[in-house]
Amino acid sequence: MRNNLIYSSLMLIVLISLMLSLPAVGFAVGLEPGEVRLSLISSISTLNKCGNSDVFDMKLEGNTLFTGGAGGCQSGGSTVYDVSDPSNLVKLYEIDAYPKHLGIEVRDGVYYAATEQGLFSYKLSGSSAVFMDNLFVEGEGYDIELVGNIAYYISNKTQGHMFNLSGILTSVDITDPTYMREIGNIVFNDYPIGAHPPYPTNVLVNGNYVYVGKEGFLSVDVRNPGEMSISGRNDIKKRGGPSLHRQDDMQISGDRRVFKAHRQYGIFVFFVDNTIPTKPTLETIIDSRTLALGGNIAFRVEGNKMFVVTAADRQFKVLDVSDVNNPVILAIATVDGQTNSTVEIEIDNIRKLAFVSTKGYISVFDISRFLP
Repeated sequence: MRNNLIYSSLMLIVLISLMLSLPAVGFAVGLEPGEVRLSLISSISTLNKCGNSDVFDMKLEGNTLFTGGAGGCQSGGSTVYDVSDPSNLVKLYEIDAYPKHLGIEVRDGVYYAATEQGLFSYKLSGSSAVFMDNLFVEGEGYDIELVGNIAYYISNKTQGHMFNLSGILTSVDITDPTYMREIGNIVFNDYPIGAHPPYPTNVLVNGNYVYVGKEGFLSVDVRNPGEMSISGRNDIKKRGGPSLHRQDDMQISGDRRVFKAHRQYGIFVFFVDNTIPTKPTLETIIDSRTLALGGNIAFRVEGNKMFVVTAADRQFKVLDVSDVNNPVILAIATVDGQTNSTVEIEIDNIRKLAFVSTKGYISVFDISRFLP
C-alpha cells in the first residue's frame, strides 16, 4: 500500500512538472498528423500610455515595427517597436492616436494614418514622431495605400440619421506631406436610404486598378486619379451568396489572385484574368473546415503558403494553399491576448519571422521552415 502511494506521488510530481514546462503562449493543441508546432520566440504587451492595447494595423520597415492603435490621452496610442532582436522586442515611442489609427503606411520617414477625422501625416525620427498635416476626408477612414506620390484612402460615412453607409475612395497628392491635397473621389452608394449595405474597409492597388470590397469584389479604374470610375465587380450578395459586410483583411498574391477575409464566412479567393482585369471571378472560399470563424481574420500569402490568425480562437496557422480548393494545415499555435479582438500579422521575409498581434500582445514566431 505504501509503495503504491509513493508511486502515485512520484507520477503526480512528473505530471505537474510536464504541465509547468509547457509555454504560456505559442503552444499548439489538437495537432493532426502532418501538422507541427510553431516555435514562439517572444512576445510583448501592447498596452499603451492611454491604457489601450488594440492594434488595428502593422507595418514592418527594416528592424522597426509600426502599429496603428487608439489613444485618447493626447500623448500616445500607436506604438513603434525596435525588433532588431526578435527575442527581445523594445518599445521605442508612441504616436498620438486620437482619433484612432485604423490603417497606416510608412514611407521615406513619414508615417501616414487613416482616421475618422481624415488622413494624418507625421515626420519620424529615432525617438519621436512630429505632426505634419491633417487632410479632412469625409467619413471614417479605414485603410490607405501609397503608389508613387498618390495615397488611395478608403472611408465610410452615414447619410443623415439613417443607417445607410457609403464607401468613399479618395485619391490624395502626398508629394508634400506637410500639405496633402485631395485629387478626386468616387462614392460607392447604390442602396436606398435606410438600408445597411456592406462597406469597404480595405484598399489594394494593382497597376491601373484599385480593388475594394463592398457587396462583393469591386475594381476601380484609377488611370486618371482625378476621375476614377468603377470598372468591374463580382456582386456576391446580389447573386445569392454571402454579404461581405465585415471584411477583415485583403491581399493580392502575384497579379492573378485576390484573397479577402470575412469573419462570418472565411477567406474568399478571387481570380483576376490579366487580359480582363475588370471581371474578377470567385474561385473558392477557405471556410470553417479550416478556420475558426466569428471574429476578425488577418493573413498574409507568401508563395503557396498562407499565414493566418483568427481572433475567434486566437490561433495562428500556416496553410499550404497550392490548391486553394483544398488548403492543408501545416502548423498551428495559440497566441496570447484576448479572444475575439483585433488581430494583425506582418511577415519578415528576410529573417523569416511572423509578427502576430492580438488585443494585448505582439508575438514573434519562427516560420523559417515554411519560407524559401
